Amino acid sequence: MQSRAEKEEEKRRSLKADKVEATIRKNGNGSEIVKIRSRTEEKISSFFLFYISRTIQCQEATLLEKTSVRFY
Repeated sequence: MQSRAEKEEEKRRSLKADKVEATIRKNGNGSEIVKIRSRTEEKISSFFLFYISRTIQCQEATLLEKTSVRFY
């Protein structure tokens, strides 16, 4: 039987392994290309929603209209 510390360590490792990586680069026309890498589509979806909400909070709507997101 696993101890509580072992369970916590296993949980921490699984969360660390599922982190989403995203790189953002500007396209020639001013739009942004976001490359998102993850092990699960659920994580991609949650990160995508976070990115959009952060973009809305940080940038004007006109800039957001120029943003395009492509999944690789």
